Amino acid sequence: MKNFCICNMPTKTYENNKLPIFNSFAVNEVISKILGIKKFDCINLIHSYRQTNYLDKFLTQARELNLNLGKDLWIDSDNIENLKKTIKQLIADKKIVPREENVYVCECGIVEMVESAKNTRTPQNFYLDDGEPVCKYCNSKCTKVKRKILALNSKKLSFGDIKVFPTIYKKDIELKIKSILSNVLEVSKSRATVVKVEVDNQSFYVDNDIVWLCWIMSFGYKNVIITTSSHSLYHVALSYLLFRDKINLYYIVLPYYKNMITDVCKDINLSRYKILTWYNLDFKKKETTYNNQIINAINAFTLEQYDKCLEKTYLYPDLVGGVKGETENLFEYLSRMLRFGTNYFYMKNYLDKQNA
Repeated sequence: MKNFCICNMPTKTYENNKLPIFNSFAVNEVISKILGIKKFDCINLIHSYRQTNYLDKFLTQARELNLNLGKDLWIDSDNIENLKKTIKQLIADKKIVPREENVYVCECGIVEMVESAKNTRTPQNFYLDDGEPVCKYCNSKCTKVKRKILALNSKKLSFGDIKVFPTIYKKDIELKIKSILSNVLEVSKSRATVVKVEVDNQSFYVDNDIVWLCWIMSFGYKNVIITTSSHSLYHVALSYLLFRDKINLYYIVLPYYKNMITDVCKDINLSRYKILTWYNLDFKKKETTYNNQIINAINAFTLEQYDKCLEKTYLYPDLVGGVKGETENLFEYLSRMLRFGTNYFYMKNYLDKQNA
């Protein structure tokens, strides 16, 4: 497939990384092998007010899971200049514009939002006291000031038929898109961030969450497949609005494994995590669980059987009905491959017949 790549929504690293954080990397590795396309494993190190970097621990754990992240690694903090170019292009395209707004700010600088956002934003860093925001970190009551900010220009943003699999998330994303377009979304900060720009002879620091979101434009591909979790639908909506007119975007939203951080982990052979994750994808539900029957079957494989399973998994297009149909567009093929190619029992029945 020409001019296609696959990547994940940039992933934060933690001191203790639970298995679900690696799901996108496992799925992308399998899809890139099946489709024969380039993959990028994307890491987000510039995500927060208080910077943390547990990259070494993250990569060590990835190696224990037999994930090949090394040569395909893309880290936002190593690509600031390219990200800055994309920010400047958004400004040149008038998707980001300066405007005057009443803004709430706290003493420590963590809380900074336009006045209208206090009743529409999920209060992660603040709480309301008599209708006024108070910072959860410094406990100061936020002060309201009038100043010039950078904000999204909804007049330059629009949306059409977003390509997302499974389609159960489509309505949720469209609602978030409409919310973004109908509210003032500030994209600048008064505190220092990794990108500083000048607009109309005034300097602005760009919100780090907007900076790393420009990662999509870093790869030079016209068609980008993006895997993410159901907890990142806001970023799906925002990235789609900003870049849908530049490249073709295809989103894969992975189900949340609600039993993956409990006792089931002790039953998983970590070296076989990639295939166990692939064959436990259940796109019919937003939340799913690991199937003990599949875990036991794959854990019972000899090394030779496991290698053969891995080889056959990558050869999905060679299976019955696997090859892309003449009248089938990429998204239809990708959707079919994710429905059937991740079904362990479908694949096993086929392979058993071939080996009979």
